[in-house]
Order: sequence, then structure tokens, then C-alpha cells
Amino acid sequence: MSYIGGSIKVFPNNYSILCYQKPPHKMLSRQQDTLFLTKKLDQEPCQDIIFRSKLPDIVIPNQLPLTDYVFQRFSGNGDGDFTATCLIDSATGRIFTYANVQINSQRVAAGIHRLGIRQLCVDDENGTVSLADGCVSFTELTQADETELSKPEISPDDTVAIPYSSGTTGLPKGVMITHKGLVTSIAQKVDGENPNLNFTGDDVIICFLPMFHTYAFNALILSAMRTGAAVLIVPRFELNLVMELIQRYKVTVVPVAPPVVLAFVKSQETERYDLSSVRMMISGAATLRKELEEAVLLKFPNAIFGQVRLGYFLYKLSSSLSRKFSYFLYKLKCKK
Repeated sequence: MSYIGGSIKVFPNNYSILCYQKPPHKMLSRQQDTLFLTKKLDQEPCQDIIFRSKLPDIVIPNQLPLTDYVFQRFSGNGDGDFTATCLIDSATGRIFTYANVQINSQRVAAGIHRLGIRQLCVDDENGTVSLADGCVSFTELTQADETELSKPEISPDDTVAIPYSSGTTGLPKGVMITHKGLVTSIAQKVDGENPNLNFTGDDVIICFLPMFHTYAFNALILSAMRTGAAVLIVPRFELNLVMELIQRYKVTVVPVAPPVVLAFVKSQETERYDLSSVRMMISGAATLRKELEEAVLLKFPNAIFGQVRLGYFLYKLSSSLSRKFSYFLYKLKCKK
């Protein structure tokens, strides 16, 4: 059986040989170590077997378009509550239910379809943003009649998002992610009996991360909406404001980047706020030193902490990887 870096050969008598794909001079010791096995087994037939994960299988409905999948719990025979809070605007206190978000997304789609794709400008609540020629406001789009747009035929292999890399190794590159790819990515994180990211409908997840980044877009917003959690939107990170919002809304999940962790650790203001509601802190976008992880947990006494790895190659995978099993609903025993 092949895996990253080598292959495993399994024989009927339960012996197995691990073969590394390394240069010959690095293979010498390995060959010497396994010589006694190969002498016994060179006449025995080799068979492939499947090594299965300890996690239960996940049913991935990747035949669905992304929006149908995200709102699946809130349509048809789903068990979701349409009146549950989906988004909270921290700047105004406005609350949008799952019904609000779904109908507004349909209306915006109908508005864009009616106008044709030109230029869009997002105006604020006070309407102080002047619109350039050829632009329309987001508010205008939400007034469209969603029934004017018939539901299009969408293939699972159609492109649904084009995130751009940062251009670390060259010019920024747009990566075409399909409906099937993004649905699969979210399902791998939050679906099944033992989800990788154990978001629940009772969670309040704060979001001050940039939503154009796959960390916030995929691992946070879409994953949270799939599970029925509430997302508290914060326009920008300000430490004292964030701590005040955590206290006010009883935030349970705090996704961060390493500079935010450092800000929490250095701040003497954390003792002024009740941060005990936080049960999970997720750090991503870059690696975090062990000492910072341990220090920030002193500020959040009831939280578990872990890191996710995100990078350009994960844009291609449309996914994220967890470095810890602490997010799982049911913990797994691991060898140290």
C-alpha cells in the first residue's frame, strides 16, 4: 500500500515491510534491518490491504451545490431551526436568522442576474458611501424578487470560488474550487458522529478574521453555518472590544492568528473581562510557539487550544488540517 514517502507490503503471516522512497545510501540500514524478513517472505505472495481511520465513515453529499449543502439542515426535512441566529453584526447589534441569510442570498443572486455582472458597491447602514458610475448598492440588491430567478442547474464540478494565493513563490494565482471540493472540505471538518471541528448549534463563534481568506471563509463561516452555530461579525480586531464582545455574547469559539494570541498574552486587561465562556481557541495562518499556546490558555481557563495549518497548497485542496485531536467530539488516544 502506498503512502507519502513509501509503501507498506503486507503478507499472509502478518509480517509487513515498510519501504521508504529514499536514496540508496540511506536505504542500507533499512535493508539490513529487514533482511531476515525478506529471506522468509520472498516466496510468499504479497497482498494489498486497506488501513482504515479510527474515525467513523462520513456521508458526504458532494452532489449538492454549496448553498444547498450549507443550508441543508434548514430546508425540507432538516432538523434546523430557521429562526435560530446565524449572523450577529457587532457594530449595530442586528441579528440575522438563518431564514434571513438564506432569503437575502437568493435575492442578491436575483439582483445580480437581473443587472448582469457589472460593478457592485457595498454601502453602510448610514448610506454615506457614494456610489461610482455603474455601481449599485448591496441594499438595492437585497430588494430584488428572489422568485424572478429560477434555480440554475449546477454541476458538482462547476467552479464555486476562486481564492487567490498570496504569491509567495511567484505572482498571485487564482485557484478554481468546485462545489464538490468545498462541500467535501466542510463535511470532513464538521459532519459525522465525531467531527474534526466540533462546532454545534449552541456555539457563538467570533469572527474578526478577513473573510476573503480560506481560514475564515471555509474553516469558520461555512463550517459554522453548516452546523447551525451563530457567527459574531467584528469589522476589525481591537483587543478590548473583542474581550468585551466575548463577555457580552458569551462567545464559545475564538479563531485567531498568532499576532492575536500574542496580544492576549501581553495584555493586562484580560482580568477585567469574563472570558470563561470560551471553550475552544483555534490558531491558524502561521505556526505558533508552544510557550505562547500555554500562556494564552492561562487567560482562557475553560478553553482547549490547537492549531490549523493553512497554505497555498490548501487553497488547491480547499481545506485545512488540524494539528491536534483536541477538537474532536470524542477524544482519540494517540501515541506520543
